[in-house]
Amino acid sequence: MFGEKVLVLDGAMGTVLKNKNIDKKFFNSTTSFEVLNITAEAEVKDVHREYIEAGADIIETNTFNCNSFSLKGTEFEDSIYKICKKGAEIAKEVAKNYGNRVLVAGSIGPTGVSLTQNSIVEEELRKSYREQIGGLIDGRVDLLLIETVYDYRNLKLALGVSEELFKNKRLNIPIIISFTCSEKGEIYSGESIQNIIKEIDNESIVGYGLNCVGMTQFIEKISDITSKKIIFYPNDIILKELDNNLENYIYNLLKKNYIHIIGGCCGTDSKYIGKIKKIVKTFNCNKIVK
Repeated sequence: MFGEKVLVLDGAMGTVLKNKNIDKKFFNSTTSFEVLNITAEAEVKDVHREYIEAGADIIETNTFNCNSFSLKGTEFEDSIYKICKKGAEIAKEVAKNYGNRVLVAGSIGPTGVSLTQNSIVEEELRKSYREQIGGLIDGRVDLLLIETVYDYRNLKLALGVSEELFKNKRLNIPIIISFTCSEKGEIYSGESIQNIIKEIDNESIVGYGLNCVGMTQFIEKISDITSKKIIFYPNDIILKELDNNLENYIYNLLKKNYIHIIGGCCGTDSKYIGKIKKIVKTFNCNKIVK
């Protein structure tokens, strides 16, 4: 699916949609950008196109925060499956217009709850994951991206639900897991990323990595314990701090063969992805020449 070249992931969805100043009527009294899959499909498609035209090889569905906890008390609280399926279909439709070169990743965010701190919500979270992941699968995503993982029990539940759905639907979709961590290399429920990978690794999981943070030493540690694809997508604060050193920063990581997929997280846009694409394109061309 991924080949030998380094691939470029897209950037943020929510902040880009926010900057478009979309009429409040499309949010139907919610603060969820995911409902726009239903109410303002054209705006979501525009964001996907912007990223693809900037050079993204993988685009994410607009479903990061589509769960029962974020939609509770709104008219969309029973529409998780519908919103996620539609989000997948929108992304697939846009990607199709660019041939077969663009993959669609089903975005599954951390939900804002922690089973480690509040285990009584486990059944609600299980149901929410089942609807979210089920919608993404039925919308025909190419892979699932469980991202910004900060709670081990949440992750295990999401993986369990995914495997259950794969079995019931008689299919298998590649999974990539992206963590966010502290300076100690631990996610916020206290486990080290290395230990988690050792415990959960299976055939469905094709990659691991980090998002929202810029601590590349942990990318190196991940690459030391797995031969699977490594994904890395820092937020805009980290990229802005790098500024003129962005090219060296990314190119050095690529030369060490630490990263196979790179993109942007919170606050990034198509301009950042365009910059990253130029660096990756140069690296891929030099790699082929060698």
